[in-house]
Amino acid sequence: MADYAEVSVGTFYRRFKNKESLLPMLYQDFGIDLNNWVTELETQSYKNLDDVVNTLCHKTYVFLSSQQGIFRTLHLNSRLHSELLGTDKHINRRVIYQRLAQLITQTDTKVSEAAASTAVFLIVSSLLDKVLYHDLTPAIACPLSAAHYAEELPKIVLAYLG
Repeated sequence: MADYAEVSVGTFYRRFKNKESLLPMLYQDFGIDLNNWVTELETQSYKNLDDVVNTLCHKTYVFLSSQQGIFRTLHLNSRLHSELLGTDKHINRRVIYQRLAQLITQTDTKVSEAAASTAVFLIVSSLLDKVLYHDLTPAIACPLSAAHYAEELPKIVLAYLG
């Protein structure tokens, strides 16, 4: 972080009373990145359901992998300190996931909102585990690398969506 801001670590942390006070700002920045990422997905054209599911799996993998360290820190801390989840007043995570589900329902009107939401949950939660915690359970149940898992995941999701 200090390198990114082009200041010394001491100068950077002087603005915060401790590391934990930095987390709400990081969580909010992640929310902005997440919103921008979904907006980018919404601007793309998709040929069919296969295309949107394959794109969602691949792009989710790339997004999580791009800043794996910071995402892991935020993910762990949001689990330990659930009050962190309410600190982002600008981005509603529930709406973000609904927007991802709409990408699925817009390409195939036979897919219900419930099925699309379940598919998004499967994609996001399984890739979170595989990317952020690849060496821990339950990710170790699947011997594939995160990249290879992201290639296989659309087959599972598309089979579910029928």
